[in-house]
Amino acid sequence: MSHVHALLIGIDNYDPAGKVQPLRGCRADVQAMYQYLTRQLGLAAGDVRTLVDSAATRSAILDTWQTHLIAPATPGDQIFFYFSGHGSQTPSQNPEEPDALDETLVAYDSRTPGSYDILDKELAWLIGRAEARGAHVSVLLDCCHAGSGTRSDDQPLARRTAPLSGTVARPSLVAPFPELLAAARAPTAHVLLAAALDLELANEYREPGGGTWYGAVTWFFLETLRSRGPQLTWADLHDAVVARVHTIYPAQTPQLDGPTSRLFLGGIATPVRGYLRVLAAPPSGMLQVDGGLALGVQPGARLALYPPGSELDGSPQALALVEAATPTSCQARLEQPAVVAPGSRATVQSYGQDAMVHAVTVADDAVAEAVLKLRNGEPSPVLALTQPGTGHIPDLSVRKTPAEYRIEDSTGALLASLPAGGSDAAQKVARALEHLAVFRNVLALRNHHAAPALQGAIAVEGPYPVGGKPLGEATTVVAAGQTIGLQLTNTWRERLFVAVFRLDSDYSVRRIKPERERVATLAPGRMAALRILDRPRLAAGQPRARIVYKIFVLRDAADLDVLQLPPLGRPAAQAAASRTRSALAVLLDAVRSPGTRRLRADDGPGDRWLTHERELWVEAGRGTGTAG
Repeated sequence: MSHVHALLIGIDNYDPAGKVQPLRGCRADVQAMYQYLTRQLGLAAGDVRTLVDSAATRSAILDTWQTHLIAPATPGDQIFFYFSGHGSQTPSQNPEEPDALDETLVAYDSRTPGSYDILDKELAWLIGRAEARGAHVSVLLDCCHAGSGTRSDDQPLARRTAPLSGTVARPSLVAPFPELLAAARAPTAHVLLAAALDLELANEYREPGGGTWYGAVTWFFLETLRSRGPQLTWADLHDAVVARVHTIYPAQTPQLDGPTSRLFLGGIATPVRGYLRVLAAPPSGMLQVDGGLALGVQPGARLALYPPGSELDGSPQALALVEAATPTSCQARLEQPAVVAPGSRATVQSYGQDAMVHAVTVADDAVAEAVLKLRNGEPSPVLALTQPGTGHIPDLSVRKTPAEYRIEDSTGALLASLPAGGSDAAQKVARALEHLAVFRNVLALRNHHAAPALQGAIAVEGPYPVGGKPLGEATTVVAAGQTIGLQLTNTWRERLFVAVFRLDSDYSVRRIKPERERVATLAPGRMAALRILDRPRLAAGQPRARIVYKIFVLRDAADLDVLQLPPLGRPAAQAAASRTRSALAVLLDAVRSPGTRRLRADDGPGDRWLTHERELWVEAGRGTGTAG
């Protein structure tokens, strides 16, 4: 294990002058985390610094970050920052903040005169300085970020406190505000495990038998490490934690962002293909799974189930049939009795009613055989082989020449060409066909509900050249390297969630906004807007390309990163590495799943989401830059 520098913060009792509601499990969290790191992992006591209650002032936390985490760090070191206490919000000094609020950590003296919360942008600045020294940073925040309220002594406390009434005084910031803003926007590769979504509570959990209170996320995080050992990826830990926490607190959903294939406190594991998580597995055999209609999982779909931490190779542990689905989750009944643990991984083996499957004609026996055995010996769920000459016009077709395989669309236009030589050439063509089918399904994904309630809820301005006039909604042409802008404004009556994906000519699907979170919160009215800046790219030698910006508008915060795809033909590990350049907290490919398709929503969930598309044609010209 590389050298580890850890800082653990736990605050139960705040400065009485600040009138912050006390908690009761945070010091216990720090003690348990300290014991695990020093006794079970063998870290030196001097490498693990703790600040609890009155010692955890704003200045002490910021100073200890500088002296204990950043200053001694050398390339390859691991930095672990843990915070257990209240989270909150404060009015943002950044006019472009979508919800006009900054998330904060509440230090012991944050609410006393002359002191303030620690801004998320200050934390980003500290992380950036640590990464500049070559260190790898991991952050666990067992707190929540909004609201107010308490509970009785016999009930879990929620780790939140009322927002600050004013902004943080700029002279007290750890660095000048423009520098903090730049740090918050800069690329980074740290891992963040947050206890809940911004609008959710981070609850406490009492150990069985009426014992000590802990943070629910911390308790199950450490329980997973103790039972399964430290050689787990952050994705493994998140799978286990979200399943256990969600079973007890259905309204709390721990969030993981960053390079999720990184091992806890060191090392990188081989990324696995996309999967869904089993959140609950009661004895009845009716599983709750965290993927639903918005990802193409409909009643009648069949799920293949694998144990927690599985690399999804070989035969599945069990199969389950989806009986009901909402936009963000589904219920699936086991086809045969089996023991399925919460946190198990599920892949879609076949899709349900109204699934979009692409007809393919293949004039080559080897490729046809590869398509039929693409999924561990089973056919691809998004491809249906048809025979040439039957009068049916295929969506995709494959022709073979002496030198290459040519994949064409129904018009005969060339979509991709692959070398015909090599023992795995047919397998590569089959994978390319599936990739193209998935890309087309993401492009077609929209709410087919007759009258979605969110129609008109978001005003979309642009695309427009930065500094120029709006180009309007019709198809437009821009030069490669030209910076273009889009602006989204919530015109509805309540807060909404948005995510913007770019579909490129290399058949990649990438979330470009928000850069750090999976969805952006957009406050109601025209007080705040979400601005997207982008530089559409062209591949080397490519004269013209079509770019589509797909905007998702949701009433519920859902993870849509499963829609992401790397460029056609690029292995998953390389795609994950390329995306870290411009994403602070992106689930690289831990939840990417081929086969996502359009949905035909029922009356019930049809008002929960909507999409907008904006299209550009990019031509070689004055610009020379590429999109990040």
